[in-house]
Amino acid sequence: MADPSLQWTALSKDSFELAAGITRQASRDTQVTVSWNHLIDYQLQKGRLHTALKLYNEMKKRAQQPNAQTFTIIFRGCANSEHPKLAVAEAVKLYQNMLSVGRLKPNTIHLNAVLQVCAKVGDLDSMFTILHSSDDPLRSPNNLTYTTIFNAMRMKVDKEPIDSDPSARLEDKEVQREKQSTIKRAKAIWEEVISRWRSGSIIIDEELVCAMGRILLMGDYTDIDSIEGLIEQTMMIPRAENKGLSGKERTENTVLTAPKHFGKAPGAPAISHALPGNNSLSLILEALERTRKTTKAVKYWNLFTMKYNVVPDADNWTRVLRVFHRGKNSGRAATTLQSMPRDMIKHKHVRLAMKACLRDNLNKSALDNATAVIKTIEQTPSIPDVQSLRTYLQVAHASKRSFDDRVKVDYAGAMDAWAKNMAVALEHLFGPYQTVAMKYMVKPPDTKDPKVLERAEADKAENIRPPLQQPKLRR
Repeated sequence: MADPSLQWTALSKDSFELAAGITRQASRDTQVTVSWNHLIDYQLQKGRLHTALKLYNEMKKRAQQPNAQTFTIIFRGCANSEHPKLAVAEAVKLYQNMLSVGRLKPNTIHLNAVLQVCAKVGDLDSMFTILHSSDDPLRSPNNLTYTTIFNAMRMKVDKEPIDSDPSARLEDKEVQREKQSTIKRAKAIWEEVISRWRSGSIIIDEELVCAMGRILLMGDYTDIDSIEGLIEQTMMIPRAENKGLSGKERTENTVLTAPKHFGKAPGAPAISHALPGNNSLSLILEALERTRKTTKAVKYWNLFTMKYNVVPDADNWTRVLRVFHRGKNSGRAATTLQSMPRDMIKHKHVRLAMKACLRDNLNKSALDNATAVIKTIEQTPSIPDVQSLRTYLQVAHASKRSFDDRVKVDYAGAMDAWAKNMAVALEHLFGPYQTVAMKYMVKPPDTKDPKVLERAEADKAENIRPPLQQPKLRR
């Protein structure tokens, strides 16, 4: 029998023919299934699906018995293939062969692997055909099974917004109908998930919850609003009260009532519900932004970060700033930006906070909050950009509205106070302006990307424009 370490050494040095020769020699009088698995896996990692399948067939001809890992390797390789349509055909054919005549019957790992192959190419028909084979305890669906299905269903219809062409708008209506059909089907599958969860045959994790939640995000107001109920149902996080809604209406906005009694899935952790994390925090924040229930964001943010110790990631910070922008909450936007780790702050975060101040221009504190954003910019030298500084000037100009009541009784005094606001704003703007000037005039971006260069030129042009003319004041 050949030493398996020799094969491994050969593969690590990309000496495939040597490794294959060692394996073939050993196959004459010994079962070396693991060695054949290594050969197949090597070719799949190189993207050579046909070569890998030829090795699998050669393996069988040499009376080497494939094991469960052999099929797992092949299905995983199909999922990662750069030729997904071919991979789907081969994976489904192999899986069906295992079901009908194979010595080894597919298990849940194989089921999920083939579903992922189908999901990658959006072949829902094959995916649900494979799913129908899960009526055997050996390949019973688990949380990954349903996560794969929900993600595939969403990716199939969740397309980019279509332009304003009339024919495109007709197509957009068709996409909307497909989305509603997908949501309806997903809700039916979700009832199956909950039933299995109640019986203890599966666990529910955050990934599965968010897969379902992101399907709901494709829907109308009621669908999106039900995400709060989904979080309550699966993570035991009570949703905020819907003031003004009856008890019946609040119930209808919940996907299903949270189970009170659970069985226990084999190998399941002691905690019977999904644990909150970054993904679900982003999900609930996006739902609140879309339904304009922005005042609830602070409650969920505090629950996730303080009670469940979720450390916000970059997407969480972006999402919460979007909520405060939508809710015209300049104070929250400014303090949130101040709370962000400095290495996470990007242009988009500053812009969102500043635009929140602009939207909140009826608030007499909006300019102070915008100034707080400017001070945060000064503490992060790499961040200043022309768009944020321009918006700050717009906030300062819009602060005139806060003097409207005073204008009626003391026009000159009101205009003088407003002028002082503008002067202070320009003082705060001077430092960041110098930083931007240095960035675009002395140190242009070191890149050949035409989009980056075009944007830099536009910012540079705006940065060196003549000063804005004094706006005419209405009498």
